[in-house]
Amino acid sequence: MNYIKTSHDNGGFTLIELSLVLFIVSLLLGGLLMPYATSVEQRDREDTAETLENIKEALYGYALVNGHLPCPDCETVFGCAGGDADDVVDDGLEDRVNATGVCVVPTVSSNVTGNLPWATLSVPQLDAWEKPFTYSVTAAFAVTTPLFDLTTNGAIDILDQDGAATPLIAQNIPAIIVSHGKNHYVPVQSADEVENFDRNAAIFGTTNNILTTYSGDTAGEFVYKEYTLISGQIAFDDMMIWLSPFVLKNKLIAAGRLP
Repeated sequence: MNYIKTSHDNGGFTLIELSLVLFIVSLLLGGLLMPYATSVEQRDREDTAETLENIKEALYGYALVNGHLPCPDCETVFGCAGGDADDVVDDGLEDRVNATGVCVVPTVSSNVTGNLPWATLSVPQLDAWEKPFTYSVTAAFAVTTPLFDLTTNGAIDILDQDGAATPLIAQNIPAIIVSHGKNHYVPVQSADEVENFDRNAAIFGTTNNILTTYSGDTAGEFVYKEYTLISGQIAFDDMMIWLSPFVLKNKLIAAGRLP
């Protein structure tokens, strides 16, 4: 008897079978990649949290040695205007007017804000996403004359969301360090994240700067909340740490720096 092979006997796959295999493979890959991306994000946040803790300790150490907190490092040439010759933009060194001891960065609502002076503090320059930290300090805690004392109050408040009427998490803070997370300086951010840029409009309200749209926040106010996703997109991923005025003063009392 003659045997005629059918199309099903040639060992090949039909288009439907191939499509089904590709669909299953894509599901498997998606299931593997999503947990991997989540684990990478978690690791980056843990690394950044550790760096923030080290920066806080470095700031306390700086204050113990000098009797005051460091000034920010200028972020742009607009911020360094009027400084000394050694005040260089984004070199990691604090920028201070040597003759008067005040910070070069203009004071806005009693605070000065710029990049973290990482070289001055001998700490990492960047967070886990390779972006600079924001450093904001109450000017009265950073000047060299007069040095702050037990009656000096910080001018930084931490809120649980954007808006002056929201409950305070912390108040009268001398200084704060912020990592803007994975979505650092992107065109679209939540109002809470925009608040954490805390930029000086005199510096960042120009068409030559990429942060022009973020110059309308309230200086001296920052928002602290849990990591938040909405529809799979980052809604809030900023990380921060701040100095307690009471811990700072207590450390200086113990070291004989105060009162």
